[in-house]
Amino acid sequence: MITSLRLDKQKRKEMYDVYGKSDGSLGSVFMNREHRYNMLSPNMIKEVIRGVETMNTDHVVDVIFLTTAKGQHWSIGTDFRTIAHMKKEGAYARVAAYMEELYGL
Repeated sequence: MITSLRLDKQKRKEMYDVYGKSDGSLGSVFMNREHRYNMLSPNMIKEVIRGVETMNTDHVVDVIFLTTAKGQHWSIGTDFRTIAHMKKEGAYARVAAYMEELYGL
């Protein structure tokens, strides 16, 4: 027997690395990888940027607050293992692009 699995809104949010919500003129972007201390890997940076840009398109939002989902760990910072791996591969252009994205965040 196959049953359908329907997740409520809260459970679906818990599955996303980054999600946002707005309340009037305040928009909040939540980082939700606290099991990895919200480490800023290339994908995490793209997700945070996408969350902020999406929130920015809402013309009602005046302030965007970047925070964590559970409030335990804001961010441990950059993922130096990824940088070391890219450097080992000789992908210096990728390292430069990653650093630009990180700086732009």
